[in-house]
Amino acid sequence: MYVLTELTARVFYYERVDGVWTFRQEEDAIPGLTSDPALQVPHTADLLSIGAAIKLSEDEAYLFVSCRLGYQRVTAFRIEADGRIVFCDTELTGGITPRDIAVVEDTVLTANQDSGQVTFLSFDRATGKLTRIPATLDAGRPTCLVPVAD
Repeated sequence: MYVLTELTARVFYYERVDGVWTFRQEEDAIPGLTSDPALQVPHTADLLSIGAAIKLSEDEAYLFVSCRLGYQRVTAFRIEADGRIVFCDTELTGGITPRDIAVVEDTVLTANQDSGQVTFLSFDRATGKLTRIPATLDAGRPTCLVPVAD
């Protein structure tokens, strides 16, 4: 089980062992914030990074999380054979308040509530890199995305 916390933007991994959920790992939703000046924003009461959405890729090989407010980012993690997660990349969504995300094949769709648009990120499985796709869909104030089958 993977859990994203809203107020601390942390990802927790728990494994079920003999019917009991056992803590295995804790990671920042956006690793490197304290060491990479390009990812930092001032920490004030009204500018925090808040966890918003957490989703698995269709093959459950990758985990994606979004953070809203201060960082407006999606982060990709690779899931190891033992269930632990390894940071791949993080990228700006191109919108404001990425409330929800949906993973469709190698594309991450982002519902940006406060900018009123759905934006898109391409995910390269070979490199683990996320790249913004310069297309948007106007969508009122989107808060949830649900992929449907073709």
